[in-house]
Amino acid sequence: MGCAPKYADRFNFSQIDEFQMALYAKNVIAVGPCGLDCTIKLDMGLQRTVFKLQIEIATEMGLPLVIQSKMADLDCLDLLERYTPSTQKIHIQGFEGDDNTASCWMSSFPNVYFGLTPVIGDSATPTYIKDMVRSIPLNRVLLESGAPHFVPEKFSNDVQSSHFGFALVTAQAVGELRRVSMDTVLKVCRDNTRRFYDI
Repeated sequence: MGCAPKYADRFNFSQIDEFQMALYAKNVIAVGPCGLDCTIKLDMGLQRTVFKLQIEIATEMGLPLVIQSKMADLDCLDLLERYTPSTQKIHIQGFEGDDNTASCWMSSFPNVYFGLTPVIGDSATPTYIKDMVRSIPLNRVLLESGAPHFVPEKFSNDVQSSHFGFALVTAQAVGELRRVSMDTVLKVCRDNTRRFYDI
């Protein structure tokens, strides 16, 4: 549960206590999505303020953070390094950085996990993203469906929006890029999910 960067202008600062109380619900397992998005026309100062607040709340409550970082990895890292310990669990949704950026994240936060979407296997996906998928440790990967936005190209003529079943397409693409079986990817990523979210 959280406020994604594209909704930072809707965050109600007068209801911070209520927001934090809602996080105590037993079915809440993380704070997020939250983060920074440089691809939208929304004041970055406001985005940083809302993100910083959620970092502090997650840290105080001992909850993992689910982060959206759109062309903002260095800014996100800067805020996280200042306001949460290096032991913080972080799930970066739809990670699209290169292997050097992934290394920076892992160096600063040993408990960072990279969410991958089904489009990683598309022909239009940049080589640097495919290289990143091959290079990051498999025990740092979380499978995502990309719902509702990221429809893999092989289904784009038949499906208008992504759905949870496309996490299997992600697993297949990870396996093909890393030259391991889909079963191996699914087993390791299931263990990753359980370990990260304590479920």
